Amino acid sequence: MKRTKQHRIDASAKAILMKNAPKNWSLAEPSEDYGNDYFVKVFDKDTDEATKISFIIQLKGTEDYKKDEKHVKFSISTDYLKYYYYKVDMPVFLVVVDTINEEYCWLFIQKYINEELNVKKPNWKSQQTITLYIPIENTFSNPQIIEQTAAEGSQYCNFLVNGTPTQEFIWKVKNIIDNPLEKSKDLKEQYSKIFEAETKVAFEFIHNQNDPDNAKKHFQSVYDKTKDDEDNVMAHLNSIIGLIPFFNLLNEDEAEKLFKYVQEGEILSKENDIKYLQHYFYGLRLEKLCFILQNQLQDVLITQKIGILGDTILTPIILKTTNPDIEKIFNVLRRLYNDFSTNLMKTFDENELYISLELFRMLIGMQLHHVQVIYKYTDENTQKAVFNQINQLISIFKKLINFTSEFEIFKYDLLTFETTYLYLIGDETYNETVEEYIDFAKENKSQYHIERAESLKEKLSKPLNRHKDISEMSDDELHDLLKTLIWTIEKIDIDVDESDEAIVLKRAVRDLNPKRVLDNCKNLELHYGHGGPYAKFFGLASDGLKTIYCKHGGIITNWNLDDVYDEFYNKYCKECEHKIKQDFKWDPDKLSYVKSKKFKEILDKNPFIK
Repeated sequence: MKRTKQHRIDASAKAILMKNAPKNWSLAEPSEDYGNDYFVKVFDKDTDEATKISFIIQLKGTEDYKKDEKHVKFSISTDYLKYYYYKVDMPVFLVVVDTINEEYCWLFIQKYINEELNVKKPNWKSQQTITLYIPIENTFSNPQIIEQTAAEGSQYCNFLVNGTPTQEFIWKVKNIIDNPLEKSKDLKEQYSKIFEAETKVAFEFIHNQNDPDNAKKHFQSVYDKTKDDEDNVMAHLNSIIGLIPFFNLLNEDEAEKLFKYVQEGEILSKENDIKYLQHYFYGLRLEKLCFILQNQLQDVLITQKIGILGDTILTPIILKTTNPDIEKIFNVLRRLYNDFSTNLMKTFDENELYISLELFRMLIGMQLHHVQVIYKYTDENTQKAVFNQINQLISIFKKLINFTSEFEIFKYDLLTFETTYLYLIGDETYNETVEEYIDFAKENKSQYHIERAESLKEKLSKPLNRHKDISEMSDDELHDLLKTLIWTIEKIDIDVDESDEAIVLKRAVRDLNPKRVLDNCKNLELHYGHGGPYAKFFGLASDGLKTIYCKHGGIITNWNLDDVYDEFYNKYCKECEHKIKQDFKWDPDKLSYVKSKKFKEILDKNPFIK
């Protein structure tokens, strides 16, 4: 039944094609159908002599003609497209026919693949089917158009099959045919258009599809092709700007590469007297240096906080080194902020408003990052002063954006800044602002910003950890603090690493606060035994043996606090009539909780567990 219906559709499509095809076309069906339904030869209308124009029509009939104001959407097997693109060296025109309303349209397949799919969907070959967008204006009502397209497309297809198919055929085919000397200006313009288009596609991959991998490939492609090309300096500079966000400042090798790219941008901008980009790349360099220093400052501040954990082998060293280090970093940061502000003022003096906004965006981002780094380690007056400055910067940024609709793209950054600022000062209206950010991203169909806004919303859904003493911290907060500290000093991630050291440290951090165990019964006593090297280094005596004792039960020893309690509970506590729950108050400076004389005697007689 299905096959009969398809035969009927195909027959209707063929009849409509024959009815509308120009009289000077000869349509021949090949003996075998390789997806090419008709071989077309064009004859001169006046002399009936054969011309050099010939092409292939791939006919597709459908009763589901999906049409809007400009295009018809039609899905086709990717295998067909690969065959046309790589194997057929003459133009193939897909003709899609609406067999119900007797409408039709055509598409030059090879050109569409090379100039649309290769540019906008470079991974199209991995799909099973492709949706094509065919202009509804492409009919046979003016046969000269398709005949001219076929004539020009003959050499185009020959290049694709017999040459090396690349996106540059857009300009190659147009310019190699004629005298290249006469076409040299056009050649340069076509080059620039290609690089401009590819850079634009890269940005679209980021913002519309949130596809950083393909975006980076396009930026890298433009960078490689325009390296040392004096005719395409702007394209090269734009590719550098596009590549910068893909480097991780926390990775030493990547940070080194990043600064080489920025330096290249600065030099090229100066050599070609592009002042606004000189300001931009200089600002970019200062911004990245600020972030690196702020991360170093965070490491020093976290290391300093180890002193709160009590007297450890690191305490004297920390007291002598952290304060001078902090002051040194602050001094360099002040100079960088001053240089950045001077550079920003120059862009205003030179009326480079767009670059001024770019630099303003960087400045607010640096300030917000800075305040988050020092948030837990500064007093309220210092915080208030910094927040007032950030608020003023955001207000100026907002006024500049509202100056013209051309600056609307910066609204994403504005909403990010406003949301983060409100969250940091404890203003709950940040929830409304982040929702506005999400709505704006959806309205503009920016997948990148939709996901970025949702991520920001999730991040800010957690309460901000203000400065607390160790004893006031929850288990999660204590874990996060010590995890960061261990990473800073030892470069061990206790949540990810599976080394023996990581396992010991993770267990020691988890077992530092025994509240979850000692809350179970007031009669429980706990002793932390000899720890390893981390006990003295980090103040984590909890990396040793744990011994639980109760005068109504017995004594159990194990390396893991939860394991030792589970064993103790199952053996002594299940049916115990002396169980009295308590709200245990943990003292970080007190690592053992020995109350009875009996327990002390047991420990004295057993040096192994003590």
